Formats: sequence, C-alpha cells, structure tokens
Amino acid sequence: MDRVYFTTLIIFVGNGIGLISGFITRIVAARYLGPDAYGFIALGLTITSIVSLCTVFGLSQTLSREIPRHDDPSDIMVKSLSISLVLSIFVTLSLVLIREQIFQAL
Repeated sequence: MDRVYFTTLIIFVGNGIGLISGFITRIVAARYLGPDAYGFIALGLTITSIVSLCTVFGLSQTLSREIPRHDDPSDIMVKSLSISLVLSIFVTLSLVLIREQIFQAL
C-alpha cells in the first residue's frame, strides 16, 4: 500500500510542477511578445494540446492504475509506449497532410 501512496504522490507533484511552469511561461510569453505574436503561440499550444490528447489517449491514467498492481510493469510500459508512438506518427502525418488548410484558415 505504501507503493501506491508513493506513486500517487509522484504523479501529484509532477502534475503540479507542470501546471505551475506552464502558467508562468504563458504569463511571461504574453507580457514580452505582444498580442500578435502571442496569438500564434496560443494557436500552436492549442494544436499541441489537441495532438497530445489524441496521442496519449488516456494511457497516463491507465499506467497510473496498472503499474502499482504488477510486480514487473515493464511489459505494460512497453505496450503503452508502442501505442503512443503509433498514434503520434499517425497524427503527425495527418497534420503534415492538412497543414496547408490550417494555414489558409488563418
């Protein structure tokens, strides 16, 4: 049970650090870049968020739940990384194919 608490603590701290650093980065970028340049940054962050949502596809929650249940989690990690890699390649190729439509919409 201590392993579950430790894993939960690590996930909680990591998420907190990521949220705080992202918040600070956006404040600094908005302050120094101006509205036009920050608009492009915001568009890039939006596209990145959508792409990461499609490529991760709930794997982090599954890993958080399944790793403490197994003595040797390497098999689960290899499978999840393989799935994420395949989805990343598919989404990247899709974005490359539709990049002209995205930029024409701007």
